[in-house]
Amino acid sequence: MGRKKKGRKPKKITLYHAILIICEDTKSSVFYFKGWAADHLKELKANHVRINVEPSKRGQDPERIIRYAKEHKDSYDEIYCVLDVDDHAHLTKALKEAKKNKFIPIVSNPCFELWYLLHFPNYSTRPQTPKLLEKELGKLLGTKYDKGFSKIYELLNTEGSEEEAIKKAEKLKTYAQKHTNNQDITANPSTEVFQLIEHLRELIGKS
Repeated sequence: MGRKKKGRKPKKITLYHAILIICEDTKSSVFYFKGWAADHLKELKANHVRINVEPSKRGQDPERIIRYAKEHKDSYDEIYCVLDVDDHAHLTKALKEAKKNKFIPIVSNPCFELWYLLHFPNYSTRPQTPKLLEKELGKLLGTKYDKGFSKIYELLNTEGSEEEAIKKAEKLKTYAQKHTNNQDITANPSTEVFQLIEHLRELIGKS
């Protein structure tokens, strides 16, 4: 009787589409996407999609975030890296590395809080700094903005509208692409968060 050949264990077959969203910050955007996922997946009973949201455990620099994404490359069908432009010196290099590894970068210029502001009809977009965006956000929310506020998703969709944010972000992206010299980073203000939201909605069956 022949010996059984030792080989690799068969790959585990999953019956769902696994998505990892890695956020640059450890609080605000993590709370937002976790709130979004909990709301939509529960509402639609979308068992065919699993969304995991977490901060990078290798640091907040874009290159470290991409490095962290590489550690999870074989565990997910799609990996999104949520990044701010801010003052990161190596962002362009990190974006190229992300695309090389088939990760999807989601960039906001200057920062993620722009996406929050776009939820409000009376917010007038213009080039901003992160500090000014946070100040304006506090005015629209009626309270000082705190990155540690865990219910940010619920608050935004009570006081503002996701549809409004998507519509405004699309216009900003189109305008920014026409007025930038960098093919990888669009102009201030702009955010690609709407592209991720629209993709997730399509995946779970909500258009």
